Amino acid sequence: MQWDPWACALSGYCEKKFLPTQCSTASTRSPRRRERRQTHWLGQKIRMALRLDLAELLRLDLDLLRLDLAELLRLDLDLLRLDLAELLRLDLDLLRLDLDLLRHFNSIIS
Repeated sequence: MQWDPWACALSGYCEKKFLPTQCSTASTRSPRRRERRQTHWLGQKIRMALRLDLAELLRLDLDLLRLDLAELLRLDLDLLRLDLAELLRLDLDLLRLDLDLLRHFNSIIS
């Protein structure tokens, strides 16, 4: 039997006692055991693909989180500017009222 590197890669196991021209996928192994090895190999490949997908999803989530956080900070700064401007307007209005009251009292006193 000729050594088949693809069959060895799929089985995930090549015995050392065989010559390089042979592989463990020969009839010396039970089909059930070979199937378990192939299933294990396929499971490993699927887990690696899932890890890559998860890593990509985490990267996307981090990018979205950065964008959301930047947007929130922009909104907070805009709201802070609005609040500060509103407070300054109110303070100026109160200051004008205080000045008007002072003028009024000054006119009463004099």
